[in-house]
This record gives sequence, C-alpha cells and structure tokens, in this order.
Amino acid sequence: MILRLAALALVVVVLSARPAFPCSAFMRTTPEGPVVAKSYDWSQERGLVLINKRGVNKRALVMSVPVASWTSRYASLTFNQYGREFPNGGLNEEGLVVEVLLLPSSEYPSYDLRPAISELGLVQYLLDQASTLYEAVTLANEVRVSPVYAKLHYFVCDGTGACATLEFLSGRLVATRGRDLPVPAVTNSTYADSKRSLTARKRPKPRSSLGRFNVISQGLKRTALPDPVGQAWSLLDEVRFEDSTQWQVVYEVGPRRVHFRTRTHPNVKTVSLSAFERDCDAPVMMHDLLSDARGDITARFAPYDEKRNLALVTATLKPMKKSLPPGIVSVVGAYPGTLSCAK
Repeated sequence: MILRLAALALVVVVLSARPAFPCSAFMRTTPEGPVVAKSYDWSQERGLVLINKRGVNKRALVMSVPVASWTSRYASLTFNQYGREFPNGGLNEEGLVVEVLLLPSSEYPSYDLRPAISELGLVQYLLDQASTLYEAVTLANEVRVSPVYAKLHYFVCDGTGACATLEFLSGRLVATRGRDLPVPAVTNSTYADSKRSLTARKRPKPRSSLGRFNVISQGLKRTALPDPVGQAWSLLDEVRFEDSTQWQVVYEVGPRRVHFRTRTHPNVKTVSLSAFERDCDAPVMMHDLLSDARGDITARFAPYDEKRNLALVTATLKPMKKSLPPGIVSVVGAYPGTLSCAK
C-alpha cells in the first residue's frame, strides 16, 4: 500500500506540474522493415535507457483494485524519465513499439472489475506481453487504466508495420487501425480530428497539433530514400521545437535497432536490443540518456544500479520537492528491487 501511495503521489506531482507539450510520432514502411520515430517534448531532458528482462513477475502500482499482475514474456528497451518501470516508450524483442503522447481530451473508463494499471504502467505492460498489434489491443482491453493524472494516448506499431492509436474517448478505449488509420502518425489531437484536418478548408497552423500532423502526413508521402533513418531524422526536425523537444528516437524495427539523441547531447547514439542477454537471470542493463557517447553504445551499458535510478528520480522531482510526501523519492526509486524472477 505504501508503494502504491508513493507511486500515485509521484506521478500526480510530476504530471500536474507540466503544461502540455507538442510530441509527435510516426511510422514509415521501408524494405528493411518499419521505422518508427518519436519526438519527445517536455521540460525535462534527463532519463535512462533500460534493457528489461523476460520472465519477471510484476504487479501494477495503482490505488484501485483489483490490481493488474503479469509475468513479462518479452525483453524490451525502454526510455524512462522517472525511473525504471515507468517508461515513456520503447521497443520489445518481438518488434512491438509503444509510445505515449499527451491528449488533453482523454477520458478514462469508470470503475469496473478489470485489473487496474496506471497510464504509464500500460506501456511496460504491453511491451512485456504483446508480440503483435492485435495482441496489444486485446491486452489493453483486458485492463482498466486507473488514471493518476496524465491524459495520454498511445501509438503502437508491430514488426509487420501494422499501427494503431489507442485513445480513451468518452470512457472507452478506441483503437484506430487498418484502413481507418490512413496516415500512421499521431500528435496531440484525437486521430479522428487529425484525419479530418487533412481535408479541412482552413489549414491548421503549422506548429499546432493538427498542423504537425499535416506536416508529417506530407512528409510520409515523399519518396523513400536509401537512408530511412536519416529521412526519419529530417522529418522529426520538421516538427521540432527548440525549447521543448528533449529527445528524438528512431526505431529500426526489423533489426531491433534504436537510435536516439537529446537536446543538449545531439550526437546520435545507437543500440541493438538483440545484443543483450534477455532472460531474467541476467542483470537489467542501463545507460544514461545524457552521456557524451556517440555511435554504437552497446558496450557502454552497465548493470542496473538502484542508486543511479534513485538519483534520476531525485533529480527529476527536485523542482517540486516541497510538494512531495516525506520519503516518497526513496520508495519509488527502490520499487524495482521488489520485482522477482518467475519460478
């Protein structure tokens, strides 16, 4: 119960202290497989890149009951800003990518008897268990998101290039996919509004949510280049904001390879999920998002360190420390230590 209260207070304070920022994400099909890209816009740049293991028993940190519990089936690479197990997005070993973006009009479901999970917990829940888009949508329907604060929607793509937006509208989960998703992209508007904006008489402002969706839509129509990662960087830069774009991430889904750069550390770093041991008896691996490394950073990953995780949580919560209950930082920072391998 203490851990659940700590997690609740953590996410409430963190997310309620932020204005809405203009994130963008998209998928382009290439001969080598899908390339998924994300622009993370926020007021914090710090973070950890984590290699999460398969075969780990987990239990959601929520105030509601019943509580979702599961065992991870797949290893994953995730980007975490507020500590391990609270990912902003990532890729699993089966090629599933999950990313979150703010959606001010989100309305989460009312209480029911489905197991509960938090908004951010849903990301790890899907990466841990889903190998396809179909499985991800099915799993998302089997749990109830018990909101802490953030109004989010999700961009999910699998190794075949099938994508969907998962949105909570009027209290129910709406998965938009297939022919209903003509442009595999998402910003900070509902997908229905985004799609309508493509044919609206009045063009949206270029830097607005709908404007960025239109920019990406046009960009995805351009002829594919021999360098799909470079092309993804270029399109990400078209929707980039100097003051709020903190991370840019490009996932090469086929080879399970991820590239990323940050606002103050623009050198591109590359890492392959397949290069790591992925079973639970191997240590979780981690890398500082803001390191000065460049190129292939696989060898620069180190075993997970609770102190470094705690240091990240402490740093990202520092601006609102006076509003936090005593001891919450240490409790949340230590939470991953409560996880265990399945027998």
